Amino acid sequence: MYYRDWPNPYNSYCFHSESIRKLHGSLTAITVPREFYGEKINPGSIELTDDSADSTFTIVDDRKGNLYDNNFSSSFAQRSASANGSGSNVGNVFYEHGLLVFTDTGSYSNVGTGKGGDGFQLQFEATQTHYEYEIGVTANEGEFNSTNNISISQNRSGSIRVLEGTTNVKSVFAPGDNPSQGTGSLSSTYTPTEEVEGFATHSEFRPYVTTIGLYNDQNDLLVVGKLGRPIKNDDDLSLKFIVRFDV
Repeated sequence: MYYRDWPNPYNSYCFHSESIRKLHGSLTAITVPREFYGEKINPGSIELTDDSADSTFTIVDDRKGNLYDNNFSSSFAQRSASANGSGSNVGNVFYEHGLLVFTDTGSYSNVGTGKGGDGFQLQFEATQTHYEYEIGVTANEGEFNSTNNISISQNRSGSIRVLEGTTNVKSVFAPGDNPSQGTGSLSSTYTPTEEVEGFATHSEFRPYVTTIGLYNDQNDLLVVGKLGRPIKNDDDLSLKFIVRFDV
């Protein structure tokens, strides 16, 4: 797939014009599961450290599909400048398939095999495309200028239903309305109060927008957006909000 008709770009997978591919009698292949690298391994992010031999090998990639020994980076740069150079190329990486192939049959023939006891460590960066959606929502003049929040009801009055087994039941009730000893008769229905706190009767009272919900045609809540700071709504103004989210 990768070597049989190199460098014909139409017959070789993961083609790159500056990738040098040579196969010998044997090779070592390391496969990275797709759930780890996503769409592809990020070029230039590979670092394989092998301590299994007497000396430590640090193998990196050149962003072009070649693997080389970082200790001989200057030699590799010379090879890169000449198509016939030898340098320190030890194999190839196929970013889209998460595949590292060591083709060198000399000093690097055991790199990535774990022979020697100490094994190796592979580090890389994964890539995943995220799509950003941008949706504009508008609150026209006179819209969304009322609230059902219990905080405006006078003394937070009204009947509240508390499910059996609720812990710290006293925290549910307004001050002065806590049942004694954590017990009491609770209504199964809610009777809203008709009186509100004084601040809510002012002519300039307006709710603040803090959260925006996006729904589908079946009224299922799909997205919840939080504003960076509360925005005061106004009867005389039309407000437009831009909701952005990544998927």
